[in-house]
Amino acid sequence: MTRESGPGSLDVDRLRESLQGRGFGKRLEYHPIVDSTSSLGKVLAGKGAAEGTVILTEEQTGGRGRGDHTWLSTRSLGLYLSLILRPEKRLLTTPVFGLLGGVASVRAVQEVSGLAAALKWPNDVLIRDRKAGGILAEADSGRGGDHPTVVLGIGLNVYHSVAELPTNTPIPATSLVLEGWEVPDRIALILHILEHSERLYGDLCARGVGPLEREIMEIWAERGRRVTLEGGNAPEIQGRAVALHLAEGHLVLEVDKGQEVTVSLNRFLRLKRLPEKTKPEEPGLL
Repeated sequence: MTRESGPGSLDVDRLRESLQGRGFGKRLEYHPIVDSTSSLGKVLAGKGAAEGTVILTEEQTGGRGRGDHTWLSTRSLGLYLSLILRPEKRLLTTPVFGLLGGVASVRAVQEVSGLAAALKWPNDVLIRDRKAGGILAEADSGRGGDHPTVVLGIGLNVYHSVAELPTNTPIPATSLVLEGWEVPDRIALILHILEHSERLYGDLCARGVGPLEREIMEIWAERGRRVTLEGGNAPEIQGRAVALHLAEGHLVLEVDKGQEVTVSLNRFLRLKRLPEKTKPEEPGLL
């Protein structure tokens, strides 16, 4: 199997061949340049595109991130795709789809590149506390009896150099190459992302949020770390992130005095890492 030797056009023929017989990716919409794969995904979904349809591009002129932030999508340097899902309405009650895309992306990066990727709540792919990717899940609950639609957008920095990354970001940006992926292969990365997305989505539809929750806990960057809450109507709470309960829609923080508090999850909630407290030095012996 051929691999990419450096930044250049994706081998779409190789990708289509590799997607034969799969569910997710059976329909592949490839465009060398688009405004946004997710915007195009919404249009295609409105026209009846099947679940599992993938929209892929080399460059976005209007890439979007969470909270209406822009997503830098330089030609041929990253991975920019969206996936159309048509879940049951009951699954829209908790913020699972962005997390599903995050878990799928982290697992794919781990397996294909060997890098120690982690998931920052709720939608960032981290490597050594630097942001290498982001996920945007946009849901349309449908009208009347219509089936809901979720367009799951995934963006990963692959070939970017330091000079090609944004600098005015809350979390320092990085790329998979900068973190040590010596032989990048975006096709393999796409295939693993879609494989994990299909697996996680199947489990979600058949078994609920339990399997997804367990995988999040395995790769959750804030787990066991001191955090404070930001966004929405989050209360002023600082504590150690200890658990997520997606079915109930809350996360659990252990506050400084040892008791646990639960905080309702919403799409605006963000966790900001806090420095770990250091123990006072013991007086020296005379």
